[in-house]
Amino acid sequence: MTRGSVSFSGIWTTETKCDKVTFSQSFLGGPSVFVSARYTRDTKPNDAMYVWLERVNSRSFEVCIREFLPFDGKHRDTIVDKFKVSPVVLVTSHHQRCGKEHDAALIWTEDVTKDSFKACLRELQNFDGKHQDIYVTWFAFAKLHKPLFTEHGSVNFPNTNPPTDEDNNAYCEFVHFTRSYNATPSVQISANHSTTASGNLAPVHNGISAWIENMNVSGFRVCVKELYETRYDPVSVNYAVLTDICNPGWSYFNGFCYFTSDTCTDWTTAVTKCRQKNSVLVDVRKNEENVYIQHRHNGDKSWLGYNDGSTEGDFTWVDRGHGNFTSWAKNQPNNFKEEDCVHALGVKYSYEWNDVQCSDCHKFTCKKDLDECENELNYCHKMATCTNERGSYKCKCNAGYLGDGFHCYRFSE
Repeated sequence: MTRGSVSFSGIWTTETKCDKVTFSQSFLGGPSVFVSARYTRDTKPNDAMYVWLERVNSRSFEVCIREFLPFDGKHRDTIVDKFKVSPVVLVTSHHQRCGKEHDAALIWTEDVTKDSFKACLRELQNFDGKHQDIYVTWFAFAKLHKPLFTEHGSVNFPNTNPPTDEDNNAYCEFVHFTRSYNATPSVQISANHSTTASGNLAPVHNGISAWIENMNVSGFRVCVKELYETRYDPVSVNYAVLTDICNPGWSYFNGFCYFTSDTCTDWTTAVTKCRQKNSVLVDVRKNEENVYIQHRHNGDKSWLGYNDGSTEGDFTWVDRGHGNFTSWAKNQPNNFKEEDCVHALGVKYSYEWNDVQCSDCHKFTCKKDLDECENELNYCHKMATCTNERGSYKCKCNAGYLGDGFHCYRFSE
């Protein structure tokens, strides 16, 4: 998983502006991408924006924004993050036909229940022809997925009074984060409307826009605006907060943080460079991780921490000892020309491995454990103690409490 932002800074004079975003790593197939619009000017509520995706593939995508009509000629500093109960649902529209700016559409959710929801789209202006190949990517959860997400919530807008011209006819509320952040996090939002509430309009009458303003390390202001009706139904806005859980330049995957080099080096130097980063030259525990690591190298060959330098034929992970998972290519290892080190062959060779000379030059990936017990990155109960383990953690209820560590209750005789 990766996150980031695109800055649409300065002034431009076209109605629609798109920018290409290149992922810091390649993905297997086209990934799901979620975007929200955020203004960086500390002013009154700004004009509503449409935001959508185009040309999503394993390496990159384009994000486009367009202002609600009428176009005022300029934009400045906009940044484009079955259940037992009703889940939180986030949605983003992905336009398969590229460059069709009049396909721009608002998107929101309607009537979210534990069993289903509706995703609603409304075009930019009065119907101007067919709108084709617009896909909606959605993400629903009842329990926050830590450590990728740090908190979530919902802001209710009862909208009992009409919005004011001073606020640009928008409703806005400030949300305070429940925890502190060293840097401004990313926030994903989606508006939710209900037709089951008494007196509410059917979605065909609505055009709901939601966006973020004034975001910093302590919170953000979320705004909603009804663009097509002069009456204002109650609306809620779901949000989820994402932040960097690994150091800059490192990426998270299944309990670990990974760093990938830009240049090649010999195997011994790769081991040394990883140790200098308080990490190890990558070891592989299962095939899912094997595929992930090789995609970080965009399919090229790369060093692994596997070697038989101490005893010929007895391969071990440097700094980690023996392991249970291997992915040798056919007739490998063969120790051709005293080959004591191992590299991954890449995507074209089915993610398999080969033994090679340690003096060869390849890029490499370092790996280190993420301590989930720090910064509330775990699900331990508040009356439990968290103990970090490599790639995971354990929870144990405190003295005087019973439970599995994730749910604790006071013991009474």
